[in-house]
Amino acid sequence: MDEREYKENSQKYLDAYQAVMQTPMDIKNIYLGMDIAGMDNKSPEKYLVVEWNGDFASLTKKYPEYLFYSSFMVWEGVDIFRAYLDDESKVTVIKSQTCIESENRKNAEKTEKTGTKSSLSFVKTVNFELTYKCSFNCIHCKQKNIRKHPVAELSAEEVKTAILHSHQSGLCSIGVNFTGGEVLGNRDDIFEILEFTCSLGIMYRLNTNSWWANKTDFTVGKRHFATARQLVDYLKSLGTGIFAFSCDMRLQSPEYYDNLVSSVKLCEEAEVTYQLIFTGMENGEIRKLIQSLTDACGKLKYMIPAVMEMVDIGGGAKIDGKIFCGQSNKSYCNKKGFYRPSTLHVSPDGKVRACMYAVGLGDCGNLREMTMLGIVKNFQHRANHDLFSDPIKFEKAEKELFLPYLHHYHPVIHECTRFAIIARAAEMKIKFPEMDMDEIHSVIAQDIGAADRKNKLIS
Repeated sequence: MDEREYKENSQKYLDAYQAVMQTPMDIKNIYLGMDIAGMDNKSPEKYLVVEWNGDFASLTKKYPEYLFYSSFMVWEGVDIFRAYLDDESKVTVIKSQTCIESENRKNAEKTEKTGTKSSLSFVKTVNFELTYKCSFNCIHCKQKNIRKHPVAELSAEEVKTAILHSHQSGLCSIGVNFTGGEVLGNRDDIFEILEFTCSLGIMYRLNTNSWWANKTDFTVGKRHFATARQLVDYLKSLGTGIFAFSCDMRLQSPEYYDNLVSSVKLCEEAEVTYQLIFTGMENGEIRKLIQSLTDACGKLKYMIPAVMEMVDIGGGAKIDGKIFCGQSNKSYCNKKGFYRPSTLHVSPDGKVRACMYAVGLGDCGNLREMTMLGIVKNFQHRANHDLFSDPIKFEKAEKELFLPYLHHYHPVIHECTRFAIIARAAEMKIKFPEMDMDEIHSVIAQDIGAADRKNKLIS
């Protein structure tokens, strides 16, 4: 669609279009519709899609009255910017994965300033895993095995202090993410934590398995709710900017599917943005599910779709290997997530790690031993980060700490799984010198759910 056709289509989009065009960037393409997760342009009245090279963040400051920056809500390098024009239409500007070159250029500029040292200057958000507890059994869950070991969770005060220090250190310029396990129903202090985050002006996303979506007269935390809609309205009043609902093959279960449908309806009615995270699903399956949700709920005005690869950790370690055939099975960050992460992850027991997939890792430190300010200060001196930033050291570690112990694992399919194992092994070797490497790998294999299967590495 050319510019003339676009302008004739709807005057409502003109202001947003001009706002985009006034921002310095190299426009690659512009059209109406949605071109993410393999979807067709079936709803041209809903979206303006722009593919570009350049920095778009400044637009959120220039047009704060209707732009909502939510790039940290989306995986795989896709940034989505949502503009609210009125109750019936909105604009979504999508940065496609093909435009990541501009991000790489900015990172290269930072590299010149920081040299080869590890750096937290790229961190934009902190992911707080508040609990391992969960009543569901999602196949993509990375914590499926490690949650078998009870841990002493961070208190509300410890979490709030970590959020404050993250904010002061510039680690959550985009926002924070709260996840579990399942935080709604398993943390009595969840509302206290959310209210505090909102008081600092920090935008946040809330992950939930939506167990509550069809409930009446139920309790979350210390509050009673007559309906699920009351819960959604209350969370909205506490500043919840976006909900996140995970979608995978478990949706074949009527109960899971009904919960998802109800969650989507509630968010649409309450005018709250929500993200559907499709893990290990093919494009055809995603299109079918979205169409099914559209048929059940009407127009999905507040939906943000996102796609993630299945990784053979936790629940993903025990599923049929065929699901991995349609994936790249390559690490998106190519090890940089360990020494120049864009997100920090806080485990329920206070361990802070740079890689989302390395469950049980504490390569950045522990909030029970130092504050987030101390973690920031000491980040460059952590041994694990040097290991991943130096190709020679990494190759040596792989040969010494990983390859000789493959017999402890099922076939390692995804590159992220391999990196996570190496990171855990390197950390445990230093932390527990009395353990031999076979003992260490036995623990890791159990934690990530990858134990006692074939002993062949799939590269």
